[in-house]
Amino acid sequence: MGFPEVILPGDVRNDLYLTLISGEFNKGSKSTDKNVEVTVKVCNEFGIPIPGVITLGGGALLIDEYHSVIYYHEDKPRWCETFKIAVPIEEFKQAHLKFTFKHRSSNEAKDKSEKPFALSYVKLMQRNGTTLQDIQHELLVYKLDQKKYEETDISYLKLPSTRGELIELNIEKNQH
Repeated sequence: MGFPEVILPGDVRNDLYLTLISGEFNKGSKSTDKNVEVTVKVCNEFGIPIPGVITLGGGALLIDEYHSVIYYHEDKPRWCETFKIAVPIEEFKQAHLKFTFKHRSSNEAKDKSEKPFALSYVKLMQRNGTTLQDIQHELLVYKLDQKKYEETDISYLKLPSTRGELIELNIEKNQH
C-alpha cells in the first residue's frame, strides 16, 4: 500500500479497510428470495452516525454511509466490496459499524418508505481494549420488527455482535 516500514511519532495511521463479503438470508414467507441492500454507517456510542468518514477509494469524496450492490432474488449474496473508513482518533474508541439490511424492489416509491428488516454491528474496539482484529468476522444478524424500527434505538449494543462473542458469552455463562 506504499506505507513506510517505520511509523514516526506524529504519524496518524488510522485507516480501516472493510470488505463486505457475503450474507445469508432466508425468504421467510415470500415465494422468491429478497433483493438485499446493505447500508454501513459508522456510529458513536449513542448510535449517532459520524459523518464523512467513509470513502470508496483514493481521491474519492468522503461519504456518510455505504450502500452495497443489490443482487436480484439472491438469498446468499456475495458482495466482496471494499471501502475505507477513517474515524477521527478521539471518536474511534466509542465507535461501531452498524449494518442495516433492506429489501429493495423496482418500485422507487415503495423503496423510499422501506425500513430495515435486519441489523448487525461490530465495535471498533474490543472489550479487552484492543482494536478490532484484521480477520474475517462472522457478524450475527438480528431480525427487526420493521413496524417498530427506530434509527435511534441502540439496544442492539447490549447484544453480542459476532459468532465468536456469542460463543465466548456462552462459555462464561456455563462456568458460573
